Amino acid sequence: MKNKKALFQLNIGLIFLSTSGVLGRHITVDSILTTLLRAGFAALILVGFCIRSKSSFQIKERRDVMLIFISGVLLGAHWITYFFALDYSNVAVALLSLYTFAAVTAIIEPIFLNTAFNKLDIALSMMVFIGVLIMAPSFDINNNYTQAIIFGLLSSLFYALRNIAISIPAKKYNGSILMVYQLVAMCEIMILFIGFYDFTGVMVQLPWIILLALLTTAIGHTMFVKSLNELNATTASLLSCIVPVYGIIWAYLFLSEVPSGKTILGGLIILTSVVFKTLQTSNKK
Repeated sequence: MKNKKALFQLNIGLIFLSTSGVLGRHITVDSILTTLLRAGFAALILVGFCIRSKSSFQIKERRDVMLIFISGVLLGAHWITYFFALDYSNVAVALLSLYTFAAVTAIIEPIFLNTAFNKLDIALSMMVFIGVLIMAPSFDINNNYTQAIIFGLLSSLFYALRNIAISIPAKKYNGSILMVYQLVAMCEIMILFIGFYDFTGVMVQLPWIILLALLTTAIGHTMFVKSLNELNATTASLLSCIVPVYGIIWAYLFLSEVPSGKTILGGLIILTSVVFKTLQTSNKK
């Protein structure tokens, strides 16, 4: 039952997470400044929610404080590189290169947490990676799409490391509280460089940034972190590979971006992997 509840939380969270692509493409403000504002607004929203639900803000162990801080920094790096990927390409390419993080997580999680490698997770991760390769355009370094894939792959590495780091305190603390502290850590680092940001068009784009903070961050990321209370980072990461499919649908509906035949084929491979892993996790005792 707990696994099924965690799966439900995760999948609802993934629907909200998938809005990042279409909202990110719509926002034309400097990517780094967008990340700072997004984190700040999301933190305020979540603090209000936590106070209303009377959640405890106490983090008891110093090790957990350090892991949460590191997670926040990694999450910020993940967002910035992801927005760069969106700047150089479309929603499909940015999301699909990012979601190789499932394969990265399956490989590095056992190393960091000193657990056994899961052959099935490795195999499914390779399927996901093949799906991404099928959808990718030519790998010319001067091609904008190639540069987008590089930023997307960097983003996937940061995201995988963040999920592994936060999965340890996620077993002990409320997911909303963890997101608040990660967002605060991110803001603490980024605000040091506020003098270098380009504020052109911020006021016009502010409603969209707040919407991004609410839907993708406050709701999507919080539900993802909550699912880690029952699911390990590799399982959650593999299931998250459905996000590019959702994102492509959003992009088609709101940006009129039509996926190519290669994108559809690769998406089907990814979707097959996700459905299989979902069924396996749901039926696991």
